[in-house]
Amino acid sequence: MDSKLNYPLLNHMCILRFRHGLKDEEYSCYKNYATKRMFKLRKQLNLKNSTSHGSNKSKYQQITMPEAINDVRYLTIVLLQAERSWIYAMLLKTDYASKSYTKHTDKHRYLKRFKKSNVFARTLVSLCQNFGNEDTQTHSMIYQTYINSIVEFEKGNYVISKKGFWIFKTHLEQIRRSGVDDEMNNALKLQIDNLQKLLRTCGFHTHGEIKQLSTAEIFSQNMEQSCENDFKFHISDDGAIKVSFKQKILPINSQGILSQLNEVIQASTTNTILPDSILSTVSNDSFGFEILDYIKSTTTDTLLKHYQEVVDQLSDSIDSIRRESLMCDIGLQDSYNKLEVWPNEVMKFIQIEKNLLLILKSLNELINRITKSKIPTCGEGIRFASIIKQELTVFLIGDYTKWKDNFLIPNEIIRNVNALCLSLDYANNDKFPECISLLEWVNGRDHFLINVQKVSHSLAIWRLLVLFNILQNISKSLTNRIYLRMLSIYSIKQMEANDIGIINFVNNTISEDSKNKNGINYDVFDIGKTLMPINPILIDAARSKLEVPQFALISNANKGIRGILSSFW
Repeated sequence: MDSKLNYPLLNHMCILRFRHGLKDEEYSCYKNYATKRMFKLRKQLNLKNSTSHGSNKSKYQQITMPEAINDVRYLTIVLLQAERSWIYAMLLKTDYASKSYTKHTDKHRYLKRFKKSNVFARTLVSLCQNFGNEDTQTHSMIYQTYINSIVEFEKGNYVISKKGFWIFKTHLEQIRRSGVDDEMNNALKLQIDNLQKLLRTCGFHTHGEIKQLSTAEIFSQNMEQSCENDFKFHISDDGAIKVSFKQKILPINSQGILSQLNEVIQASTTNTILPDSILSTVSNDSFGFEILDYIKSTTTDTLLKHYQEVVDQLSDSIDSIRRESLMCDIGLQDSYNKLEVWPNEVMKFIQIEKNLLLILKSLNELINRITKSKIPTCGEGIRFASIIKQELTVFLIGDYTKWKDNFLIPNEIIRNVNALCLSLDYANNDKFPECISLLEWVNGRDHFLINVQKVSHSLAIWRLLVLFNILQNISKSLTNRIYLRMLSIYSIKQMEANDIGIINFVNNTISEDSKNKNGINYDVFDIGKTLMPINPILIDAARSKLEVPQFALISNANKGIRGILSSFW
């Protein structure tokens, strides 16, 4: 298929629950709606509703999906199946809680329905991965995580369920902040409130076993063990290549495929893209100027071409493995399926590395802007940050969760970069309170520590972590510079520009050649100028008539005069 389906699954699920009964906790109403809606969709798509249970028309045969899906109604049917099983389980659970006398099989009955809903959710993930775009795939994986968390919650595994509920709640809040209509906003609020109740219950049972992910203490972890790859190549003295999976040699004797795969894996971490010699010179607190010079001297088209060549080679090796698995014995197919996982993982790493270099390139261009310029925009940074966030989701809650520990810190770093780029967008739209509050939030976050050794069989992970560390250092320095300049610009906009104290304050934060005939041109944004020390009394003059920016999501936006003064040093 040329085009992938775009199906906002989470939005659709929330609005269905809100419209058809869950707003008033009418579970039976929502169950009846899901049943009728499934019947209509099956009829529209010519899917038979015949039964294999005599006259019982409420039990349908299992749906057989076509080989190629080009209509979101097929995905809606599977979603409704999962929702119908979930709501039926909620009905049974409500009856179970209201009974004065219960049987030991009653709880097993509604738990079985929750598990059935989880099966439909996994089917939905599989369909979305084959026929949906990246957003659709992300929504389906988050939904499946939510349903699986409900199952774990009913089993009493509160630690696992709390993590899943937290992930689901975070994404619903992101959708709500992205700008929705009133009905969708109320629907999302209903779901978030229900998740808050579940999270409080989990917190009561776990007694603080899960810590907040915003502290550097959680993330300053040793990732050497989790960075090891399950696959390793072994070359004997006679040149024969063997591959092992979890220290066990796979019974694969096709030297052509193993040789091709070995060459492709080696090419993904050699000088054809980014030299390892440059990455090895970068320390933990370095800004990676060697890498920035390399990016600056390489055009975007050349960079994309290099990565596309490696991705094409990986795709060819995956196709070769699949063709070989079709012709091999049944007993060897499991080994070929395991071998296919490796190039798929490397391809994911390559995509993230490419987007990391592109976002570093955009930040480097932001730093090296010409002196006389207005407030810069960073639309490319927002775009690449969103892409990387979606790609990291696969490792956090998707099919590659074995690498989860390695990408917890990068996920937080990319949140900081996204907030930095969004603050510039707010400033260009004349929303300085939101801009300054976002920058204060980034400045208030901890500096995350990444400590990983360079190991030959995990070079792809090592390269990514080095680049994320450079991205963190550059964005932190850039945030400090932008914060002071935005504060100066906002102060000038709010106060009288003829105040001598204010003029002296601004003269220390913008270039001399940026003044116009009236005294100050606050549209000039000289990000390359080093700030001069400022007398605290001038800070008081600059902030005397300025209302401190407020932001609903930031609790430390208003810190008083001590916080205001400390933010300048």
